Amino acid sequence: MGSTEKVLIAFIAGAAVGAVAGLLLAPEKGEDFRHGLMDSAKKLSDELKQQASQAMDSIETASQTATNEIKSNLAGAKENFDKAKAR
Repeated sequence: MGSTEKVLIAFIAGAAVGAVAGLLLAPEKGEDFRHGLMDSAKKLSDELKQQASQAMDSIETASQTATNEIKSNLAGAKENFDKAKAR
């Protein structure tokens, strides 16, 4: 499991614990509670979207780097093979 996955799991777990603690420790009127819950859910959703986007960017960058490295290695191997074949 990568560090990005661990951060995402820790964030979700922390948000869930915080939501439960909020429910138990600070009861509000029903309407106020629903508004607060919706605001919290939206903030959590926005955070998750941002972290998922960052994770995808990191994965894309790593994938591109690996692809370039493989292409470079293959080109070098082909060049070496052609030189050896010409001897």
